[in-house]
Amino acid sequence: MPLTLEKLFSPTVPSSLVVMGETVHLLWAPSRYTGEMDELADHLATEEAQDSASVAMLEAEGDEDGAAALKHTMERKNAAAARTFVAQLLVSWDVLDGKDPIPFDEASLKRLPDFFVIAVFLAMSEENATDPTNAPSSNGTSAPKASSARSPRGSPSSGARKSSKSRRGK
Repeated sequence: MPLTLEKLFSPTVPSSLVVMGETVHLLWAPSRYTGEMDELADHLATEEAQDSASVAMLEAEGDEDGAAALKHTMERKNAAAARTFVAQLLVSWDVLDGKDPIPFDEASLKRLPDFFVIAVFLAMSEENATDPTNAPSSNGTSAPKASSARSPRGSPSSGARKSSKSRRGK
């Protein structure tokens, strides 16, 4: 049986975030993160690096208004990118307008506060973060340099030692 795009993009991952004391539950499809989206992310990262350098130059020149305007433009670009990614990756959520879920297409996401859309994107990103790599193993052997004294059990406020009622303690 041939593989369909529906099946290819169907695996989902749950995520959640807390906004204004409420937990928002998300279900999203990491397989929908395609080469096109990766290219967009690279392009945005390059633009952000260039814009950050420009902000630093404007600040060094004392042009605080120009630096603030460019920072605002950068924030708008980041929000637009977050809307694009969220609209593409999100499968469902429990953000409601009354009793009905709010659609998560780009047009609907534009009607929501930027901080919220960015928070949704970051919640999905945290779930998709790679596991930390293990430290490289050492080829040599290690030996203790000196014998250390035995640590005292408990603390002065621990009181007397008590026996356990579990079988392991006997």
